[in-house]
Amino acid sequence: MAPTTIAPPGETELEAADRRSPFEPILRWRSALAPFPRAGLFYARSWSNWLRHRGADGVPAVFPSLVLMGHAFADEAVIAGFRVMKSPSPPSALIRAEGEAQAALELYGEQGFLADPASFHPLPPAIERPTARWDRTRRLRYERLSFESQYEPFDGEPGRDRWLSYSANRRSRAWVLRHPEPRPWLVCVHGTSMGKPNLDLNLFRARWLHQDLGLNVVFPVLPLHGPRGEGLPAHAAFPGEDVMDNVHGIAQSVWDVRRLLGWARQQDGTPVGITGVSLGGFVAAMVAGLEPDLACALLGVPA
Repeated sequence: MAPTTIAPPGETELEAADRRSPFEPILRWRSALAPFPRAGLFYARSWSNWLRHRGADGVPAVFPSLVLMGHAFADEAVIAGFRVMKSPSPPSALIRAEGEAQAALELYGEQGFLADPASFHPLPPAIERPTARWDRTRRLRYERLSFESQYEPFDGEPGRDRWLSYSANRRSRAWVLRHPEPRPWLVCVHGTSMGKPNLDLNLFRARWLHQDLGLNVVFPVLPLHGPRGEGLPAHAAFPGEDVMDNVHGIAQSVWDVRRLLGWARQQDGTPVGITGVSLGGFVAAMVAGLEPDLACALLGVPA
């Protein structure tokens, strides 16, 4: 629905709606303070559920410790941080996104993707001519693997040209820790606003996975994250408010991760599993539905 902004003379309604709201700083402060009441309300409800021995769907209620309160506040703080740092998209962009989504829905119905969602994700080709170089964080030495993604939206799919214009996103990247002898592989898919070695390796406790458990570990960088998000135009983000960019982002994530799974299998023929957190948990779930021979699929708070 078009905005109801009254435009001044010489300015269209969309141009007027796109002007920055004078209330935006107030809304940002509201978002910044939101973790305190939201975490407090969660803590109060947790005590109520625990005292009444009531959990969700028969699951025992968790004791409302201060540690649980701290985790709840941290989650709310991360969400608030996203809201404060990201400027809202202009109304004209949202209207364009809505039109693209409607057109895509019609196209997906015509192509049979709604009746058979798996057909939307064709089997990708094997990785050819990957490049690798050594790098290190403060605590770990790892390989930077890169290869051409080769993902493209279907012909005629809304938002195709815009997605392909994100040039840094065309090359897929991953951080790799592997042993010289054959070991099982674990693919670890990061969450929103990650895709950087220090963040990814610390979140998944890469040192423990690699050195203590003895696994080979690979960390794919999702589309528009880390080095794949360099030089993006304003308001371009995945995930974000643009519906079709989200669709293409998920499709390319699934495509790239499946190619990395194939690459890992080719190394020494050992079992390969997958895990993910938040956005990565969602991607891992999608991949697990398309790859029947995974050794395991561990989904951490899927988005």
